[in-house]
Amino acid sequence: ALDVRNNFLAIKGWVKQTKIKVMDFSKKLEDFGVSRIIYTDINRDGTKKGVNFSQLKKIVKKVNIPLVVSGGVSNIKDIRKLHKAQLFNGVIIGKAIYDKSISLNELKKFF
Repeated sequence: ALDVRNNFLAIKGWVKQTKIKVMDFSKKLEDFGVSRIIYTDINRDGTKKGVNFSQLKKIVKKVNIPLVVSGGVSNIKDIRKLHKAQLFNGVIIGKAIYDKSISLNELKKFF
């Protein structure tokens, strides 16, 4: 799992910001044979501000590892957009389900 703030990894429960670029570390994970990455954009987590599509596109272009996307999902349109752009292998949705911006029935129909 990669916890990312401003394109750099964060550790220790998001408290400590590193100088490790997510792109560089993702490439190392691919070289190590990692089969899947959970990518959490901690600037967006719990905000429902939308998914960071530009950053995800960059990672997908550089690294051939399926992504589970987390952080910022606001509605079913975000999920459709991720699916259409082929940017994810899975998605973690929290607040948008909790506050009923996305219903489980919508998710069932979509998937």
